[in-house]
Amino acid sequence: MDNYFGCNLIIDTEECTPEIVTELTGVSHSKIILKGTPFRTAIGELIPEKLNESNLWILESGKMLEADNYYANEAISAVLSVLKQNREAFQEVLKRFPKKHMLVYSYYYEHNPYFILTKELVSSLQEFGIDIEFDLYFLRDES
Repeated sequence: MDNYFGCNLIIDTEECTPEIVTELTGVSHSKIILKGTPFRTAIGELIPEKLNESNLWILESGKMLEADNYYANEAISAVLSVLKQNREAFQEVLKRFPKKHMLVYSYYYEHNPYFILTKELVSSLQEFGIDIEFDLYFLRDES
């Protein structure tokens, strides 16, 4: 099994359609979730009796495979790079919609995941007012 990680920027657009973020920033979403639609788990399993409670605009770094010189924070940097290319537009959007965070995930099979949260990285998160959540797994490969 390969070790992998990624990062998703999730913006709750409250009562607005998530497409508003794309309109205001010029950046296409990776995924949107509409309030009141059937809920799907992270692996796409439909749970029809549960409905989404929020309108969400999501920008994904994409799944990244671990390499010898990769720290899992590379996924955070990839998302921040998109924000920095559209700095003023994203700063306005992120002020308008205060419920937002980055979800950083990792699934490692050979060793524990590792990050370096440099002062530059933390400063960039602060500049955009983004909280960060870590969802980390060490899943021993028994094969």
